[in-house]
Amino acid sequence: MSKHILDRPKDAPKSWLGRAISIEKGARPDPASLALQRRVRGPASNDRVAHYVRIDKDSQGQAE
Repeated sequence: MSKHILDRPKDAPKSWLGRAISIEKGARPDPASLALQRRVRGPASNDRVAHYVRIDKDSQGQAE
């Protein structure tokens, strides 16, 4: 396991530090995907899920 950025020597060149910070930011989830996960879902999404579940049940019933 690699050391955390703050655990590395402070005399490192700035270009190295910038590269390390970009690597750490790349390891995190994208802020846009986090915003989508936190978004409140409305009643329309519940209707959509029920519709897809009904379709799935119908397709399983026909396969038997």
